[in-house]
Amino acid sequence: MLEPHLKKPSNKGLPFAPEIMILVTLRYYATGSFQKLDGDVMNICQQSVSRIITTVSNSIALQMKMFVKFPSTVEDINQVKQKFFEVAQFPGVIRCIDCTHIKIRSPGGMSSEVYRNRKGFFSINVQAVTRPNLEFFDLVARWPGSTHDSFIYNSSSVKQSLNIGDLQGQGMLLGDSGYAVSSVCLTPFLSPNSIGQEMYNNYHIVTNLGFETIKTAD
Repeated sequence: MLEPHLKKPSNKGLPFAPEIMILVTLRYYATGSFQKLDGDVMNICQQSVSRIITTVSNSIALQMKMFVKFPSTVEDINQVKQKFFEVAQFPGVIRCIDCTHIKIRSPGGMSSEVYRNRKGFFSINVQAVTRPNLEFFDLVARWPGSTHDSFIYNSSSVKQSLNIGDLQGQGMLLGDSGYAVSSVCLTPFLSPNSIGQEMYNNYHIVTNLGFETIKTAD
């Protein structure tokens, strides 16, 4: 899948084999170690390791739409609903939504402070829509850390699709209290005042735990 994007048409400059490029990149992803250490293991200079990681990462990103997508058939939609239901018997759920902050260095410049989030560090606020087995349906990774979750959602193609009816009738979207409740997005009660509302909140939280697991892994 990645080879056409990694393999050079000639041997000019002694290019690295695609398999080596992928292994170097996977090692960097898995260990988070400095690029120089990765290069030392395979006798590759740091500059080459940096180029390899960039090239492979871009090549992987090009494949995103093959895997990160909403279910398109009735059978797939019903299967997702059933998997969510099996978590905490919450009916009609087909997706969960939330944002998570990916830490970055200060980008510098006049607008760098817009990347500083409420926790005080610089980040990209990434919106993810997930399914019950910890896979992604949709990702939005272009907003600075100071951007509110609800603004990202309201500006996203997911919200636009709901507005025009592309995703209506498929099922419910679960979000936390940072989102506005609607006919397609269900959020917890802020101050539950009945047993039913408390049960609803409990089932909502348990069903949404899959996404929290992803955020913890971050």
